[in-house]
Amino acid sequence: MKITDVEVLTVPDRGDSMMLVVADTDDGIHGLGEVGVRTRQEAVRGALVHLREVMIGQDATRIEHLWQLMTRSGFFPGDRLLNSAVGAVDVALWDLAGKSLGAPV
Repeated sequence: MKITDVEVLTVPDRGDSMMLVVADTDDGIHGLGEVGVRTRQEAVRGALVHLREVMIGQDATRIEHLWQLMTRSGFFPGDRLLNSAVGAVDVALWDLAGKSLGAPV
């Protein structure tokens, strides 16, 4: 099950907005994750755009490997904003795993 896209959605929420990440696969399954940070969303979006390039073509079942790739692929360690983006992608991957097995996460 290969990752074909990582989309970022912004959803209005009580005068604020929340950011969601959708990970799509070549099996037609998609996983959903939420970015927990409500401030500096454009910075998080930038991190997700960068992570999208890292994730496309990867095996979605190698969740721990992908977490390492997302957090350790840069020269500098991740900060709170990068980690909130990685966390949303991580949750989306676990959602994919559960859906592929027909089990709730």
